[in-house]
Amino acid sequence: MFIILLFSWFYYCVDSNGVAGTAIAIDQNHRPHIVYYSINDQLAHTWWNGNNWQYENITPVASYHNCGPSLLFDNLDRIHIAFYNNNERLNYGYYDGTWHIEPVDTIYRTGDYCDLKLDANGNPCIAYYRYLGMFSGYLRYARKISGQWQIVELTNEYGGFHTNLEIDTQNCAHITDCTSWSGGDLRYLIYDGQNWQIEKPVLTNVGGYNSLVFDNQNRPQISFYWADGTNYDLKFTNKNSGTWQVYLVDHGLQLFKRGWDNHMAIDNNQNLHIAYHCHNEDLLKYAQGSGSSWNTQVVDSIGGYDSYISIALDGGDVFISYHNEYTTKLWLATTRDLLKIEENDRKLIPTFYPVTSGFIRIPQKASIYDASGRLLMKNDATETTVRIPKSGVYFLKTEKSVNKFVVIK
Repeated sequence: MFIILLFSWFYYCVDSNGVAGTAIAIDQNHRPHIVYYSINDQLAHTWWNGNNWQYENITPVASYHNCGPSLLFDNLDRIHIAFYNNNERLNYGYYDGTWHIEPVDTIYRTGDYCDLKLDANGNPCIAYYRYLGMFSGYLRYARKISGQWQIVELTNEYGGFHTNLEIDTQNCAHITDCTSWSGGDLRYLIYDGQNWQIEKPVLTNVGGYNSLVFDNQNRPQISFYWADGTNYDLKFTNKNSGTWQVYLVDHGLQLFKRGWDNHMAIDNNQNLHIAYHCHNEDLLKYAQGSGSSWNTQVVDSIGGYDSYISIALDGGDVFISYHNEYTTKLWLATTRDLLKIEENDRKLIPTFYPVTSGFIRIPQKASIYDASGRLLMKNDATETTVRIPKSGVYFLKTEKSVNKFVVIK
């Protein structure tokens, strides 16, 4: 038996100064842009220009937030953003050679959990959260018509946690959210400009985190985190057959919670891609599939609580921005090699852990996972020797990195 190191992800440290919320999008030149809340309370923008990373600070932001800003490009390749400003209110901005920033909502503590889309006329529309108390708030929806922001609030029950927005061809807003930050109902809402339609694909035990995309027939595809006290799963639901169907993506348990901070994208072949956080395991994972068929894999080791994930697609490549809790750095993991400049602080499996007669020596506080992210062994003691039983793709997770290797027998 021998081991070959094989990396399907390329990792780039984008900002080493610390971040607390990210959003990623790809421009028409196929280059990634990340907008994020920096650790010094600035809305920052970084982008790859083909040779290196460029940086700018846009405007001050709130010192506290639960989610990142929202970012997209229009058909003229102009950047549009929504974010929680330094007065804890919702702001909107766009860039046409100069940044134009304007207030959207003047009510205190409105703007967290924001998601931005453009309607068919290019008007910005934003779904977001109004804070009422530690465990309570309302969903709000703002759209700009004839130069004026029109805002509606849904007050029939608490909601607005982890909002997601899509706009259909009739300019109706489709929104998902949760009625509680933990243990609430998953809601799917449609607003036609006058009336709300509300459905609940999943009742109770939804742990706040969810993500919404449309397929090519404007049908909702929703990922969400579900926890009932025994199971802590990443799940998926859609209404393709006329009724809501729920599927398991990645099963978790009390000590292996899988599905925090999930974010989803859909490609031109209608395949779904989900980036998500595995609490307790300290892992960033990625799932690809649809319906009841999913493949999952480990991407990186990022810490137990904060992840601030965002995902974007470009052609056949996946781009995931995230925060590493160990270092507070902003990272980009992508399947595209940006001019072969992968960061040199990514660690390979050290050569002083040799493979002999089917065994590998691994360091203290390390774990080995298979390609699906299933834990095979965990070493909390001293450096030890482990037998790899069969051929396959595996991940060695140490305290500060995840490294992929292939076993061929």
